[in-house]
Amino acid sequence: MDLLIALLQNPTFWSGFMGWFAAQATKLLIDFIKTKRVNLYYLVSTGGMPSAHSSMISAITTSVALREGTGNSLFAITLAVALIIMFD
Repeated sequence: MDLLIALLQNPTFWSGFMGWFAAQATKLLIDFIKTKRVNLYYLVSTGGMPSAHSSMISAITTSVALREGTGNSLFAITLAVALIIMFD
């Protein structure tokens, strides 16, 4: 339970979650504009643009950079993971 509380109080977690949610909500909105129907599938779907994976890891990497600085190992790891995810 303490782990869950710590996670929910972590700003970097929320940055990643909001990056993912923004991408998924954008997919839902684009589909709604095209079809005039709400398809909640887009909130949990994978693939497509904008990329939820790229949005999430970009938000996490930015959060780490702002909170911890760019001169440490954690930022280097998140940046490497971000580059791999965005390349794939």
